Amino acid sequence: MSADPAATIRQFARQASKHAPPRWLPADPSAAFICCIGAGPWKYTRRRAVQAAGLRRLAGRDLGQVIESIDWFPLAWQNQFTQSLCRHLAGSMTDFCTTIQRSGDVTGLYRACGTGYAKTLSLFARDYLDVPAFPIDRHCRRGLIAAGLPVDEQALLKLCTESGVDASSVARYIVSGLIDGSNPDWSQYPAVSAATMKGTVNAEEQTVEPS
Repeated sequence: MSADPAATIRQFARQASKHAPPRWLPADPSAAFICCIGAGPWKYTRRRAVQAAGLRRLAGRDLGQVIESIDWFPLAWQNQFTQSLCRHLAGSMTDFCTTIQRSGDVTGLYRACGTGYAKTLSLFARDYLDVPAFPIDRHCRRGLIAAGLPVDEQALLKLCTESGVDASSVARYIVSGLIDGSNPDWSQYPAVSAATMKGTVNAEEQTVEPS
């Protein structure tokens, strides 16, 4: 670990401050959640297709209204997290999001989705809920190790708080600025087109490859 992790994190925060936070997710919280879950481990074209397919299955509903078994995504964990959240919701997705935002604690989202941590859920917390979160994939992990920083989200959030910096901004910088450009942050691309959100999905977006 770095001799002075706090100094390193503050340096990253200064670099991150040069970039405006992205606004890449739909305004509707249920659609935004589906886009983050659909981000998955894929590159841009496949990711857009998975997100679009998930939005078609959501069909404009609030996740609190979904009662069917979820099989909307190619990967089991994507379906499991979404199903767990739907079962957890006692009211609307908006009410749930407000509760998490007021607490400022991303772990409430993880518990509702039946997991201890997931980078796609951390992405939703960071970019939609505006709650301190640190999505960590293998590329981000490499960057953190190279910088001598911890690779655990809670340890990073604690370090950021103690150093007086915005964790979410630092998280974006590590992926987009510190790591080579072949692995841009999810937020650098729009999730899906406006046409998709209105239900007009083109043939390419409707095709989801088998996992």
